[in-house]
Amino acid sequence: MAFAPNGQDIYEWLGLVVDMVNENDLPQAAQGAIQWRDLPVQPVRFPVDDPRDVAICSWRWDIEEPARPSQNIPSMIRHAKEMGIRYLLIDIISIDQQLQGHEMIKRVAAFSTLYRSIPVIVAYDKFGEEFNRTMRRPWIMKEMLEYQNNPTRVVYVSHNGQGINDFGFKHMLARTRDGNFAATTISILCGNIGMQSIRDFKYIIPKYADIITIAYEQMCRNDYLLTVAILCLGKKKKHVNEYNNLTSLTFNQYRLVQDTRVNSSWWQYFDIVLNGNKIATWSRKNEDYSLDWNNPEKCYLSALPQAGRVICTALHINDSTRHLCDAQEEAPSLSKERDDSSPDIEVVEVDIGPPWRDPDDQNYAT
Repeated sequence: MAFAPNGQDIYEWLGLVVDMVNENDLPQAAQGAIQWRDLPVQPVRFPVDDPRDVAICSWRWDIEEPARPSQNIPSMIRHAKEMGIRYLLIDIISIDQQLQGHEMIKRVAAFSTLYRSIPVIVAYDKFGEEFNRTMRRPWIMKEMLEYQNNPTRVVYVSHNGQGINDFGFKHMLARTRDGNFAATTISILCGNIGMQSIRDFKYIIPKYADIITIAYEQMCRNDYLLTVAILCLGKKKKHVNEYNNLTSLTFNQYRLVQDTRVNSSWWQYFDIVLNGNKIATWSRKNEDYSLDWNNPEKCYLSALPQAGRVICTALHINDSTRHLCDAQEEAPSLSKERDDSSPDIEVVEVDIGPPWRDPDDQNYAT
């Protein structure tokens, strides 16, 4: 029987032919000496007869310096060979990187649906970065949202041990299940989580792509990120795990006004005001009470019902787009209950050996 992802129309994606990959070519591709699509690739047409022949990758760049190429890519390829996977779908290969605007948004959205249906190979390890911060990066959270109820399997491949320890992939997957894009956006705003390009939120949250695009063009960095966070909230109050301090930041169009009417030695409360209109509230626990185990959360952000309309007015958005804000709903989160189609989750360690090991690792041998 042919297998189509989520009952969608037939798609064709360029896939890496696993058995034909020469691993010596991967550093050259990472350095730009050859194009990723110059590796052995072949169109994979959906529906496929056997979904076990194909896997999709959820990964992150883990090495920036040209002399130290990504170790996550060879980790995924080697384990795909062990799994008997014929084709690997990797975004930098499967999605035409020359696409722009709405064409790119549509292609990314279509690619994301595959995380719900076919086996997923995951690799987020990175030397020198805290794994809990990696797992809260927006692109990674978006993909986790997609594969959390995958009916097949999700395999995490770890090359440096980050994903397999007590605070590794399974732990962080459970921790971030009730997370949301508002929280991670605030952490990016405050410098606690990294993101290569903040303009990518239009791909991550396609529901608000038009509004986010306009906000990026018209607003300074801090105003833009706070706008994204408020749009993601919908009508719900969200906690923010990191100890963020919005009051120490500078905004052009927003103001944070402390609400002195609330008398509390534990919390500080602020109104978030855009062009003279209150659209959200920010509450932050005083540092002296940050170790309150009865309520370990340290910050909360909530939006008022009129937030979307005020944002649209501030951005001079016309009526054709304004309806998205009028019907503002919470952007996708990871809080959906696991159902009977939740994936089998496996974590494995991959020994990729030289030349892929980190040269700064004390156990590295040439």
